[in-house]
Amino acid sequence: MYNWIGSKPTFSQKSLISQFEPLLLEAEKNCLHSDEIILKAIEAEFVKNETKVFGLLILTSRYFAFLGLNEYFRYSLEELLDYRFDTDINNKDNWNLSFLTNHGHLNYENINKNEDSKEFLDALEMKFAHPEYTIQTTVTHDFKYLLTAERLHDYHIKNIQVTPFLLKRDNMGISKNGIRMLQELHPSAKFISEGYYQDEQKVGNFITIDKDILLYEYNNKTRSAALIKKWPLTFFNGMPVNHGRMETEIADPSGKLVINDNGRFCETLLAKMGITLTKQQKKWQKLFSFKIS
Repeated sequence: MYNWIGSKPTFSQKSLISQFEPLLLEAEKNCLHSDEIILKAIEAEFVKNETKVFGLLILTSRYFAFLGLNEYFRYSLEELLDYRFDTDINNKDNWNLSFLTNHGHLNYENINKNEDSKEFLDALEMKFAHPEYTIQTTVTHDFKYLLTAERLHDYHIKNIQVTPFLLKRDNMGISKNGIRMLQELHPSAKFISEGYYQDEQKVGNFITIDKDILLYEYNNKTRSAALIKKWPLTFFNGMPVNHGRMETEIADPSGKLVINDNGRFCETLLAKMGITLTKQQKKWQKLFSFKIS
């Protein structure tokens, strides 16, 4: 069902599945074309002969449609002549939406004002202005992949537009963003963590273990990563390791590699790869053993 709500759905999108799952399964089987991509689906009421039918307003790569109990219709985006939306005069928290097609007007009411419905309207505006463009929404995007500066530039060249809500949802903070980017750069990486190298100054903010040990500087503002240092796996063989409460330090003759998370797992992983680190006795252990003797 994730083709309806995406891999990182909001609470309101999850509720679509619980309310409409039988209808959505039927629509997948009998209504959608094999090459059709769902851009967004939101709750709405279709105004029909002075009555209201509760259901889903659906925007796809080729059509807009309405799906309700005993009610289903769709129109090609090419048949959309115009549309408008405004705030419901009786409820300022809702929108009303009207489509003008070759067959007349289609009116929808009680569309909750939230980020999902705003994304529907943004995608509709993009598709109406440029029918030939591809639209990326929170439904179509695979959140395993970060929208990097390079990817967004490539999208621009290929006439792929991204909704503002997708850009917002894709930004999960420096930690998750950096890890997602490095996972894509190094799909076979065995370990990725925040960390840095300290000699005369502190450099880098992410450590990756792949065929080598790599230190990256990830910039969340530009969504880009620069390789700062690179060591062969054997470089740290026999080096002292110290596991603190918050960080793990692996010392070398010039400085130390500091791992912020999962330092003990990193040590175990290196051991399996034939890289043995020397346990460094902590100061309090040295003091305790001296007093006993």
